Amino acid sequence: MAAPVVGFAQSEVEFLPHSLHADSLKADLTVLTSREMAGRGTGQSGYQQAANFVAARLQAWGLQPFENMPLVEDGNPFGLSVPYHASQLKGASFRVGKRKFKFATDFFVSGSLANGIIDFDEMVVVGYGKSVEKGEGMFDAAAVKGKWVLAAPATLNAQAELEETFWREQYRQLVNAGASGIVLMHPAYKKESPALLERMLEERISLQKTETEKANAVGSVPVVVLSPKAYKRLLRLLKVKQRAMLNRPADFASGKEVRRKAMRLQVDLVERDFEAPNVAAFVRGTDESNEWILLSAHLDHLGEHHGKVFQGADDNGSGSVALMSVARQLAEWRDMGLQPRRNIALVWFSGEENGLLGSRYFSQNMPMAADLVATNINVDMIGRFDDKHDTTSRYLYLIGADRISQELHDVGEAVNARCCNLELDYTYNDPKDPNRYYFRSDHYNFAKLGIPSVFYFSGVHADYHKETDTIEKINFRRMAYITEYLLYTTWELANRNNRPKPNK
Repeated sequence: MAAPVVGFAQSEVEFLPHSLHADSLKADLTVLTSREMAGRGTGQSGYQQAANFVAARLQAWGLQPFENMPLVEDGNPFGLSVPYHASQLKGASFRVGKRKFKFATDFFVSGSLANGIIDFDEMVVVGYGKSVEKGEGMFDAAAVKGKWVLAAPATLNAQAELEETFWREQYRQLVNAGASGIVLMHPAYKKESPALLERMLEERISLQKTETEKANAVGSVPVVVLSPKAYKRLLRLLKVKQRAMLNRPADFASGKEVRRKAMRLQVDLVERDFEAPNVAAFVRGTDESNEWILLSAHLDHLGEHHGKVFQGADDNGSGSVALMSVARQLAEWRDMGLQPRRNIALVWFSGEENGLLGSRYFSQNMPMAADLVATNINVDMIGRFDDKHDTTSRYLYLIGADRISQELHDVGEAVNARCCNLELDYTYNDPKDPNRYYFRSDHYNFAKLGIPSVFYFSGVHADYHKETDTIEKINFRRMAYITEYLLYTTWELANRNNRPKPNK
């Protein structure tokens, strides 16, 4: 049985009024989804506006900043600097001999791209790289390492049809074999290239690499992806017979086939470095062990693109304002003399939509030792109902609680029975879940460190990642009871005698 919770059953703040919660949640979310915030895109001005808003509230409530961590340029003590790099593809050209291939119509570029010109005068011609019978890689690393490679057009399935997605597997195999550049064909180019090009022409954001990381970078090289028509044209230019490539994959994969011709790939990128802070604060605990409970949500969303503002009311305005309500309540309890035993940190991450970047950086640069973090609770999209539940259901998906610590799962169940009576749904906690949500939100960067972590989630809906994810569709009553559950689970974990034990 869990230890008694300080202030849980014995104090006047045992349960918070739902109407108070709903009103404050709505007020904060109204600000985060306003035109000034412009969808809170990492690297866009709206995100900095949102970060400043959250920081101002934390300062007003008297929470403490992590002063020993790097600050953003404006000196805000609640903003923890995260260094980003952005690149945007503006166009490309590909020439073989005197023949020019047209960007978008004939090809697109992907992989690891650098601004400028790459000249090369030979290309190793290889097969499709996979045995139809055995399903095994066939590229000869000795032949392709350090070379530009022309691959056969994917592989055949059991019906002797070209596999549309196999070009990605070809790319992976050739990168692993050490190729310095790759030319291949996308069998469904006409159908899929418009959507692929639209994504590629958007600004792409990553964490800035250290000099060591730049020197040791592996796993990605430039790739030219051709349409079937352009690919056949290239084969004729290089005097390569496609049928022979398919019929003799082992000979081609050995790298014996080499074609020499002046070739040039030119890439036009616009690049910039910038800062987009995580926002963080904490409530000091009384315990000399200096352990921490870490609460998190991502503050960013998709921002503004092509005149459309992606408000991200549910994703993840809902989780962000839930954390704000918890911060406010912890401050009120502190003012009443209720202090937790463990420290409670609250962090709003940038860069989640770009690949969990802000949380990755924080996990690698935490102000506390990783072994002092007892638990991470991450909240992402809790303001809507999915199509698996009706609007009367008090459900909440819990993902990951038992992956590292069964005890964390048990604490969540016990708190729910005592305070909230939610329907805790573990559908997406199944390791075989095809959605793989366990790997897709910020808690995962802490789970990778062995920290018991759980992800609170309400599921996806028709407006997910669309400009229609707007505030009028949010159910604030739903958000209120989930926020209450977050509050009391946090308080339990911060005050019980023992931290959740890892599974043996």
